[in-house]
Amino acid sequence: LVVVDHAERAERTDEQARYVVATHVLHDRTTAGDECSGAVDESDLVTVPVLREELLLVTPPTHPLAKKRRIVPQDLAGEPFVLFEPGSATRRVIDSFFITEKIEPTIVMDTENVEIIKAMVKTGLGIGIVPYQAIAREVRARQFFCARIDGHALVRETGWAYARANRVPRMIHELLTGFEEIRGRLQ
Repeated sequence: LVVVDHAERAERTDEQARYVVATHVLHDRTTAGDECSGAVDESDLVTVPVLREELLLVTPPTHPLAKKRRIVPQDLAGEPFVLFEPGSATRRVIDSFFITEKIEPTIVMDTENVEIIKAMVKTGLGIGIVPYQAIAREVRARQFFCARIDGHALVRETGWAYARANRVPRMIHELLTGFEEIRGRLQ
């Protein structure tokens, strides 16, 4: 079972990323939570869409942007950013936003790990754009400020891929069943 989200730790074309996913899944070289890229259409794989997660701007609560009622794209110009790694599906959504708005972001760090982004934002290294679910607890505890960027719905889609078989392996069946039971609470 592979979490389909972003390219395997490096920039790859969609075709290369699909090959990596297929190779890893079909040769059982994955562990739960492995991440990879793009829509996988290999006939030997089953893909299951799982979540659509909204991406929000995140800052420390003392940041000047945290005082604004609305965040417009131009408010972000000149701000230092800690972002997901280049080549990831999440980063492509963010980069597309910056291109659309003609903003050249100042990227002070990029990483594959949302927890590292959160830690760097807490220290004041920069601001970030992350899935709301990753910061919900800290926002409620007022450790972070988060906001939508006015006029933009930034969304990343995540899914699972596993090797096609005559029957779904019990572990995968139980995982998918359990996830369906809680899916509504995650959105």
